[in-house]
Amino acid sequence: MDDAELESAIRDACFGGDPDLGALPPRIAIYRRLVRNTLLGVAEKLLPRTREHMGEAFERDFASFLAERGPTTHYLRDVPHELVAWAAPRWAREGREPWLADLARHELATFAVATTPHLPEPAAADVALDKPLLLSSLVRIERFAHAIHEDAAPPPARALTLLYYRDAEHAVRTLELSPLAAAVLVRADRPLKDAIAAACEETRIPMNDATLASIAHLLADLGERGVLLG
Repeated sequence: MDDAELESAIRDACFGGDPDLGALPPRIAIYRRLVRNTLLGVAEKLLPRTREHMGEAFERDFASFLAERGPTTHYLRDVPHELVAWAAPRWAREGREPWLADLARHELATFAVATTPHLPEPAAADVALDKPLLLSSLVRIERFAHAIHEDAAPPPARALTLLYYRDAEHAVRTLELSPLAAAVLVRADRPLKDAIAAACEETRIPMNDATLASIAHLLADLGERGVLLG
């Protein structure tokens, strides 16, 4: 048996459908349980609210994920991301709560921002219209169809964009962005004047003094939060 065949056999033993564990060699059965329990534990740790809401259905879907697709990543922390990418269309087809996928994505984004290493940032610089915005490396921006960050249960259906960041005490915070603010910040890699022009066109907001003043206020607020470096 070559390496590829051995890898395929181990994968089938660990991720295949429910086998007769008594028919497996004892070491393989133990290894299967160890691998599956480890992966499930990581998924439950990163998706605690999703797991709590779904109950036993979470474990069933996770078992189906292993059997039908299985993880392709070498990193445990990426397995929940692959699970959610696989499960979201399935949840939609099955008529699960329309906000369930948003909840899972929100939990993954929160974890990602909480655990991203805080590397040295470039020196702060003045904002300039002819230069792109410089956001902290800890920032993440996600769009949702439900207000998943609110305490309401179930969360109301409302299209929104959340900005995730870490504050001075390294706690994860979220900031709900206005449509204009979101349209500007997702174009942070463009010169600011171009980002503003495109954002105004997208949101159909006139680019006048009031609009520019609101953007200046936004950038000042982001600077105070440590989100905007220049």
